[in-house]
Amino acid sequence: MGHLPNIFNANIAKKIDKAMGKLLLPVVLQKFSQIRDPDNSSKNIKTFTPHKCRGFTEDYDEKTLSGTLVAIGDKKITVLGASFSVDNVYPVAGDRITIEGETRTVIKVKRDPAGATFECQSR
Repeated sequence: MGHLPNIFNANIAKKIDKAMGKLLLPVVLQKFSQIRDPDNSSKNIKTFTPHKCRGFTEDYDEKTLSGTLVAIGDKKITVLGASFSVDNVYPVAGDRITIEGETRTVIKVKRDPAGATFECQSR
């Protein structure tokens, strides 16, 4: 994948995706963008483009919730970086993620150094 670093020339993200990808849940990342409204040039229209990938979800523990910007009800959704079928697609704040029939908005994203996983705080 074009957006993933290849640290140590080891293709870590691809190896993790090959080993784990088929075992994980299907995820749809809906990339947010805005286009100009053709009927009103002073307005923008929000659009979301879907991209399939694989991942898993989990709750934040109480220790994490205490005194942080993580709110009660937020979920951690981890997606495999090499599971996207399109280069240069990865989650950012404002995107939406659908997993296990639930769609959430991405609040914050952390990526590991190899780009193997993207951990998304979602609400």
